[in-house]
Amino acid sequence: KSRILSTVVPIDPLPPGRYIARAVITRNNERLAQLSRPFEIARPLAPGIGSAAATNVRMPAAASPDVVSRLLGEALVFQYDTLLAPEVINFFMDQLDAGRPALQNITSELRSGNLAGAGRRAFETGDQMAAAFLQGLNLFSQRKWNQAQLQFSAALSLEPTFAPASFYLGACFAAVGRDSEAVTQWRRTLLASETTPIEHGTLADALFRTRESNQALVLLRKALTTWPKDDELIKKLAIAHALELNYDESLAIIEPYVERHPTDHGALLLALINMFSDHVSDNKPLDDQSLERMRAYAITYETTQGPHLELVRDWMQFVNGQ
Repeated sequence: KSRILSTVVPIDPLPPGRYIARAVITRNNERLAQLSRPFEIARPLAPGIGSAAATNVRMPAAASPDVVSRLLGEALVFQYDTLLAPEVINFFMDQLDAGRPALQNITSELRSGNLAGAGRRAFETGDQMAAAFLQGLNLFSQRKWNQAQLQFSAALSLEPTFAPASFYLGACFAAVGRDSEAVTQWRRTLLASETTPIEHGTLADALFRTRESNQALVLLRKALTTWPKDDELIKKLAIAHALELNYDESLAIIEPYVERHPTDHGALLLALINMFSDHVSDNKPLDDQSLERMRAYAITYETTQGPHLELVRDWMQFVNGQ
């Protein structure tokens, strides 16, 4: 018997150059076959940011939702450690402490970063729900996603409306790539009477990964009515607009953010994506002021050692030859 396998690997963000595509077939960690083929991307490469354009410049890859997602991949990946930050832990410990005075000595240790043994000590007080939740949190910090998931599920079986367990159960799903289930779980979490920006932001990120950026737009706009100065939510709103190809709206949001965070290479790249994509999608030239801003962003992006520098140079060569 024979089988035919196929896949598509987008190469839009790659800078010009020679590459080798390699496919490896394995079974039970044993390599069965390997196939390699060379290929070349022939777009001209700019010699430097802001330099004069060469003649007959071909247009580099313009942004699309897929390209924006790949270029901003670092910003969209689930980061489990952000959910263990002191301000996040403190917020959920406040919810756990409510009506549970016997736990406050235990939760005070968690607030200082000591998660080990908290579940056992909570169990000794007779609070089985708190014991399951705290044991799950300790396992989550050790990246034991499946075991943590069981503990958070147990906590919810005892107290179905306990939002902290619901939130971290969603995080367990996201950690293993089950983003659709994470979205469902985090939507339930937001039904709690009190929420925090991190809950809205993590849900928005999951919606980006499930290609529901329009839903993320609605979520983030609503969240920013409560926390209008939260820069993480502001940056995510700009990303959502870019994924929806609303380049002007995204640029209007991300440029003030860049002024406040001039070394954030992800934000710099987003500003450049918006300016370049708006330029090529509508075939409208950049005015002198916009072109100068774009050059400044590109130079700063190089200074901050952004990972897509060659592509940014490509963009700059193209717009310089407009």
